[in-house]
Amino acid sequence: MTELERQLISALDLMIRESIENFKLRRSNSLSYINSHGLGFDLAKLIEEYTESNRIQRAGYFIEGLASNKQIDSREIYLSERKKSGRSRAHATNQWKSFNARLGLGDDKRFRMNEGQFFIHERALLAEIGISRPVIDVVIESIKLYNFDIDSIILKLHEFRKDQLQNSIRSLLHSSSSPGSLAFSVQRASGLITVIADCMVLFFTRDWGVAGTLSTMAGSSILAISD
Repeated sequence: MTELERQLISALDLMIRESIENFKLRRSNSLSYINSHGLGFDLAKLIEEYTESNRIQRAGYFIEGLASNKQIDSREIYLSERKKSGRSRAHATNQWKSFNARLGLGDDKRFRMNEGQFFIHERALLAEIGISRPVIDVVIESIKLYNFDIDSIILKLHEFRKDQLQNSIRSLLHSSSSPGSLAFSVQRASGLITVIADCMVLFFTRDWGVAGTLSTMAGSSILAISD
């Protein structure tokens, strides 16, 4: 995890926890919005820097390649990023075929990751990067409210446009509540947490890569929801 990712994760976790607390204490009528005003950091600057980071750009290129059927491009990104993490490129063809089968691309669905396995991976990842338990529950619920379904995600893969991932994150910058502050829905904040977390493990192992691809796409769609 980079220092920028750590700062963003901590900031989002703090703001969602504050929203949960306000709701419990009935200082607000619903668990709906977060606001960075008065919290001592420039959330807009952090988000802007993140959209320009190498990690998010590589993730975007990877998913765009899958969406446009440029399998050679995505295959090369997948294998080269895994090599950077110390994984061997030996049996590269089998590695790539295994990833595609687990993701559910193609006609044979026998080895595809199911929703139960996906949510086990997602909860474990959020806990590992330090997201608090109440916020994990909110993030998972946000994904479920998105009507998460692996079949529909795969179908939407082919609708994934160039720069969609970065643009979906950047759309949060239009949610200014006051100079230097941002306010947007807890659901969209959950989408951003999802993207940040899953892009970290996108090329770690086959199953993390599959869960990361599905979750990054779902997070991108959640971010695009208008407040």
